[in-house]
Amino acid sequence: MDTRHGLANLSFGATPFGDAAEAIPGAFYGPFGGDRPEPATHAFLDEPYDQDDIFDAQWRVYPKAAAAADWLSNRPAHIWMAAIEDLLGAHPDDVLAWMLRQPECPRSVAGQIFWLWGHDEVTLPMLEGRLAHSDELVALVLERWRSGTLAACDLDFSRYANPERYRELTQELQNRGGNLEVFADLLTPHAGRMPPVTNLDDDFDCWLLRVSLAARPRSAAIAEWQADRAARASAAAAKFAAKAAAAVPAFLERLFYGGKFTGAKSQVDRCWKQFNVVMLSGGLLLIALMRGGAPKTAFWVFLALVAVLSTYQSSANLGSYRRIIGWWVGAFTLSIGLAFLFRWIDKGII
Repeated sequence: MDTRHGLANLSFGATPFGDAAEAIPGAFYGPFGGDRPEPATHAFLDEPYDQDDIFDAQWRVYPKAAAAADWLSNRPAHIWMAAIEDLLGAHPDDVLAWMLRQPECPRSVAGQIFWLWGHDEVTLPMLEGRLAHSDELVALVLERWRSGTLAACDLDFSRYANPERYRELTQELQNRGGNLEVFADLLTPHAGRMPPVTNLDDDFDCWLLRVSLAARPRSAAIAEWQADRAARASAAAAKFAAKAAAAVPAFLERLFYGGKFTGAKSQVDRCWKQFNVVMLSGGLLLIALMRGGAPKTAFWVFLALVAVLSTYQSSANLGSYRRIIGWWVGAFTLSIGLAFLFRWIDKGII
């Protein structure tokens, strides 16, 4: 377990070795030697509280909180923000406090923690530093925000906020001016850049932070993680399919397939026949206009055919790619043949 970040100090209150660790003989380093081991979160088991409440009380910091800090180290701000949402139901006070104490803690992360954790109202004395907030996390946010030491970050945390709670206080801060102006962006945040969509389940070590596994080899734990990912993906696909099936058929679905598209071969064949009839009718009309001396009208018909062709082939399921390839080969061959035919007719060869 990495102990460089303070949170991972899982001792029973003993004094850390500090610089004295450099004098420890190499034989005492254990199986990892001088290398940093992998996170060992799967080695710490969650037992029912009625069985291990005494054991849990021995930890200065619970092992999974220490593992979470190790995992979050050096990761970008949007991962921290996703992790906060993901860990909310697991009493992550130690992890959130660790985040707020890091010099690189992003401003958006502190704002997110404030609005998710700030159950008790802050007051003007708290903002001025004359009174500490009763919640350690909120107090840490106010301290870092007041000092201006949070790392700049443009990710949006306004979606967690309820500015109405502090509207009067914000107006009072604006009237006072001075250093308290810095809290205006915390109490009435502006919308920022939306964080990229992040699925923490794609990371094995992060997944381990949220599950309880019996002792097993790492390979077995990875297999269980992969099975869990597959089950989640299948459930998401089924939910999407059910939602799509329950939705009202769109205009193009009714036009192409006569109703809600189900993937049935009869629907695909119907759409394919309809496409060919429309293109053939439009092609005959275009030829008639061109041969009848109406070039401007023919030009607009040609543009309409291009639009119809693009709509069908980009939006409709016309069947296998062989159909599309065969159609283009046939259309190209027919166009070249008709061009020569009409040229020969006009020259009196035929």
